[in-house]
Amino acid sequence: MPFAVAAPPEPLPVPPDPLPVDVMGPPPAPPAPPANTDVAALGDFELYVFLGVRSHQLYECLRPYMERSGGIGPMAARLQAAGRYPALAEATAGVLGSSHSLVRSARESGQGSPRQAAGLIAALGAYASETPPQGDLRARLLRAKAISIAAVELAGVSEGACTASPALLQAMARVRPEP
Repeated sequence: MPFAVAAPPEPLPVPPDPLPVDVMGPPPAPPAPPANTDVAALGDFELYVFLGVRSHQLYECLRPYMERSGGIGPMAARLQAAGRYPALAEATAGVLGSSHSLVRSARESGQGSPRQAAGLIAALGAYASETPPQGDLRARLLRAKAISIAAVELAGVSEGACTASPALLQAMARVRPEP
């Protein structure tokens, strides 16, 4: 028995966009902490928010530079060539723990390679993106510190395009390292 194929229906007209995009404007920026924030006086939750906001601001500065530079690979190569790999490995150990396989490998390799530097940066980003256990503020602080470490290290090889604020560095130092 032959099958009849129906003609496709007429396309529905697309209504015009009720608000042009430029009327709405860009999305609002995250709230910036006051410039004169006394980092030492922040409680743990405020410290977590501070780290998140300040590292986000640093990444916003880094984004165009990283795009012009070719992405994380060339940035990691600059980081390694600048001799910052050992500091990156030690800082990574402070959030992932010294028993983490990448940290052990990084410590064994000494000066590392661009690929290892990119691996550590990726590990920090992956750790930071994990959802911490409900109510575990320590885990949230470590994740905020992880993304801050990556931002600070990348800013260090951005040819002066971006710099980490002293307040961000002070806030990072307040988060106790993992054993």
